[in-house]
Amino acid sequence: MDHLKEENAQLKKRSRDLEEKNAKLDSQLNELEQYGRRQNLEIHGIPMPDNETNAEVEDKVLQFLKKIDTTIAKDAIDVVHRLRGKPKTDQNKKCLSIIVRFIARKTRKNIYSSRKELKSAEFDDLRIDRVFINENLTSR
Repeated sequence: MDHLKEENAQLKKRSRDLEEKNAKLDSQLNELEQYGRRQNLEIHGIPMPDNETNAEVEDKVLQFLKKIDTTIAKDAIDVVHRLRGKPKTDQNKKCLSIIVRFIARKTRKNIYSSRKELKSAEFDDLRIDRVFINENLTSR
């Protein structure tokens, strides 16, 4: 019986140690994922027509950025694409989020800080009602 109690105590200690190690690794993984997203922004609310290409998405993003007084060159953007998945509501059926990865963090920072201009911008030709610019954060 003493041998089983000792073995049980050792297993409990090992389990605690593994849980601590797992939590630490989970935190490190999240930090790495977040570091990889530091040059990204998410744009929510730009409508998506059927069979949209990435080039069309990039053009819409550039058009949108001009509307909020943020003119950037096309080569300042590394990649643009829509997030996959199903929208959460039928109202947003055609408004899947767009991820924009910039070449320079400074450009990303300028655009993120200009998001306040969204309140006064007019988007009639883009058919946009509500647009949001957010940081591309991990779920954690």
